[in-house]
Amino acid sequence: MKKLMRILFIIGPLMLLAQSNKAEKVYTYALQLDTPQEKLWNTLIDFPNFDKWDDSVVDVRCAGALKKKGVCQAILATGELFEIAITDFVENEGYTLRYKLSSGNVYVKRTIDPSNNILTETVWYTGISKRTFEKYKGKDYKEIQEKRMLALKEYITD
Repeated sequence: MKKLMRILFIIGPLMLLAQSNKAEKVYTYALQLDTPQEKLWNTLIDFPNFDKWDDSVVDVRCAGALKKKGVCQAILATGELFEIAITDFVENEGYTLRYKLSSGNVYVKRTIDPSNNILTETVWYTGISKRTFEKYKGKDYKEIQEKRMLALKEYITD
């Protein structure tokens, strides 16, 4: 019984600390585009063609129409397969995607501001360790995000 109490005495505070200090990383990139909103929206929901502007994606397939609580499968250039949940979807305005890593979740929110023709992508990670995000996405994710968004701009203006 004393051993159990010692273990709980050591592990308990660590578990509380891990819960209260959840790691979170947030990256936001906004892009001004001279593209009609309809064309921009159609590009953003054309998941099978993400590989044309996102070099980390090989293929994305979704079962049925895109909608809130929909599910897609993505194959990344690293060979990993992820199930992507569409957690929010507003036609012609934006969506939020979520996929799981070993100890947390990555969210990708893309929104269109039609009054200014601005596309904003916000990526955030919630989980126990920031290192998990860095392990999967790299320490220089801000540059990766910028590169992806500029590739989208180039793809959409061609």
